[in-house]
Amino acid sequence: MGDLFGFITMLIMIIASICFLRPRGKQYKSMSDMRKGLKVGDRVSTFDGICGNITEVLNNENLLIKVGEEAIFEFTRGGVCRMIDDSNGEIKELYFDSGKRIADKKRS
Repeated sequence: MGDLFGFITMLIMIIASICFLRPRGKQYKSMSDMRKGLKVGDRVSTFDGICGNITEVLNNENLLIKVGEEAIFEFTRGGVCRMIDDSNGEIKELYFDSGKRIADKKRS
């Protein structure tokens, strides 16, 4: 009886961990697709909270981001956490799937 209870408990724990990890995999893939598609002129935000426009793609890993009038910072693609669309005055985060925009989300 104790072995059966232990087996069922382990089975429930395995299923629960799979259910919690799957959404993170989708989020990681979406972020990866967004970072691969970054190009000159895109408005982005970094994990540090710095927002700016990409002025140059140096190589496969590094980007130059212009912040304000004169400041230009170099970031890796991994430092970019979101792409921003503020063309109509509202700031929206863009979500991607396989390099294509799939949804806009208003920022609160």
